[in-house]
Amino acid sequence: MTKTLYHTLSGSQLTGLTAPTSDRDTLSVVAYPLECYLGVSGYSETSHVKEGENDVLVHEARKFARLAMAGNYACLSSLFAPADKVLFMHDAFRPFVANAFSFVSRKSVAACVGQALTDYKTACNDYANNTKAAARAYHLMDEARRMMEYGSPGVDASWTAKQLRAGELRLHEFWNEFEVLRDEVKRMEADKHNFLRNEVDAEFVSALVMEALMAANK
Repeated sequence: MTKTLYHTLSGSQLTGLTAPTSDRDTLSVVAYPLECYLGVSGYSETSHVKEGENDVLVHEARKFARLAMAGNYACLSSLFAPADKVLFMHDAFRPFVANAFSFVSRKSVAACVGQALTDYKTACNDYANNTKAAARAYHLMDEARRMMEYGSPGVDASWTAKQLRAGELRLHEFWNEFEVLRDEVKRMEADKHNFLRNEVDAEFVSALVMEALMAANK
């Protein structure tokens, strides 16, 4: 029997960048019976489930761990979700959340910066109709800064990002705010004293995954 290990709000519902038209995105982590991992029956690593206007993204535990290690923001930020955004947590998953900082590395920063720059280009091409991309670009760049400064994403979007989402800043103001933040991130990336590890400890994460799968299958 498939077991849900973790279920949390995701996307704009998690970061606070919602709009009246926003749907309700959630992310789930599941564990399959051990025979699925040891046998030949196979299993789905990732699936999307549409429930009305709600979008549920489901990751198998090992896939979730690999994505979080690689800096996937949806997965990484879910580990830092505040309690009121967590819809369910199995005891088997608690070690993941307790060791959330272990998933943050320079790869996490690079992933946020890369996606932020992509969203920035999208927003600049059609700013009037794409405040969502503008807000996300600023938020992800700000998360890169937060991870280098504090060792973790902040998850909740800044006041500036929320202003952008509401369409309260003009295009030139967006450019200025984003470029100032980008310059700060570049400076921090170049700092040789940046304390972030280059990569996540794969052996440690593998042990977390194995522990979770075994506990879920008791």
